[in-house]
Amino acid sequence: MKQRLLSLIMLLTSIVSWGYELDRNVPLPGTYYEFAPDFEADGLYYRIIGNNGVELTRAEGSTVTVEPYNRETFTVPSSVTHDGVTYPVTRIGDCTFYKDLVIKKLILPEGMAYIGGYAFCQSTIEELNFPTTLRNIGKNAFMFCLDLKEVVIPDDVKKLRIEEGAFCACSYLKKFTIGRGVTYMGDNSLGGLSWAQPTIGGGGGMNKLSVATRLEHLYCPFEEPKFIGVDLISGFVPDRTDPVINDMSYRFLYNDCKLYVPVGSLERYNSVEPWKWFGHFNNIVEDPSLNSSLPEVAEDCEAIHVADGRIIGVGVIEVYDLGGREIARGVADELPQLPAGFYIVRNSHTTAKIAIR
Repeated sequence: MKQRLLSLIMLLTSIVSWGYELDRNVPLPGTYYEFAPDFEADGLYYRIIGNNGVELTRAEGSTVTVEPYNRETFTVPSSVTHDGVTYPVTRIGDCTFYKDLVIKKLILPEGMAYIGGYAFCQSTIEELNFPTTLRNIGKNAFMFCLDLKEVVIPDDVKKLRIEEGAFCACSYLKKFTIGRGVTYMGDNSLGGLSWAQPTIGGGGGMNKLSVATRLEHLYCPFEEPKFIGVDLISGFVPDRTDPVINDMSYRFLYNDCKLYVPVGSLERYNSVEPWKWFGHFNNIVEDPSLNSSLPEVAEDCEAIHVADGRIIGVGVIEVYDLGGREIARGVADELPQLPAGFYIVRNSHTTAKIAIR
């Protein structure tokens, strides 16, 4: 059987409480969908999608997620067996975890290629991983996920498309790192939303509403700026602290969010849409940790070196992982013991890639 989405929302007219907090218990009007799984295994439902395996979906006729989907940590199986045939689980279907109010952490297996549209819309997800096989994050997949604080797309995820609105209206998302393998980001992937709904009491009037984005740090590792969505950076950043406001006083994302780019690429980003709008507000910052090639540090380098598994150097030392996230800062004696791996390290003397073994 074929899973059919009879219609998915385009107009977001969610009811807003008097405190202007988004109410997850109210469905988004106009959201109608029908699930048609082919089989059930261990309490989970699947749809066969030919030679590409199966997708995780929900029970036919279900309107809310139920056990065993409602787990704080949900691990998607890498494969499932039905009638003697073992299928790889390669997809999460559209709306599968829509409005799930239990899930906190999602663990995706290698082999997972696709996250469907609205798959986690309005859910309480806080953390997810990105397997190297992931190729597509669907339209509005994580829209209204108010508990997401940071998203890092690893560089080893190749040829990844992030569709329109995938992470829009995530009001408390502070940091987003674009991996080097991202090839496309759709319009308003990271922005906010505005819409209108009838005024209370009728009379034909409309309330203008906005759901804000709170993004503060956007890491873009491309030396040559990519055109990845005209309205990638549109969104609303109100001056007040509420994630939902009842007027149209807003600022675009590039007014307040810092865009971090590789050293030597500032001028190029300042001249290309949509990135140049960050530059208009002096919000483009060159970050050496984003450069694809950096000199290795010799063991006897005075400025920065590794001794007994610890980073040693002069002055204030900043340590980043290879995805560009700062993980430690301070003078050498203050730095924590870091696990084995490669790091980007800089101080006032040098910037380089080092290995802790």
